[in-house]
Amino acid sequence: MRKKSLKSGSVLDKKKNGSSKVNRLKTEIGEYRTSEGETRATFIIDETLLNSLKAIAYWERKQIKAVLKEALSLFIGEKGEDYVENALTEQRNSKDNS
Repeated sequence: MRKKSLKSGSVLDKKKNGSSKVNRLKTEIGEYRTSEGETRATFIIDETLLNSLKAIAYWERKQIKAVLKEALSLFIGEKGEDYVENALTEQRNSKDNS
C-alpha cells in the first residue's frame, strides 16, 4: 500500500490552497484497484463474523469478497424481489424529500 506524504497534496496543503489532490489520489487509486461495477465500501463488522468469513474463504480457497458477495446475494434473495424493490423505492423517496 502506498504511503501518504505530508509534503505535497496532503490535508495540510489542502487547507492552505484549497487543493483536492488527496481526494483525487484516493479516487484514482480506488478506481485502479476495483473492477468495473465494483466500488469500495467500509463497514464495521462483528469480529466473530469476520473471522468466520475469513475461515470460509480460506477453506473454500476463495477471496473474502467472493464469499461476502455470495452471502449477501443469498440474504438479499431470501428477502425477495418485492421486499427489495419496496425498500429501494422508499430509500429513493426519502432522499428526494431531504
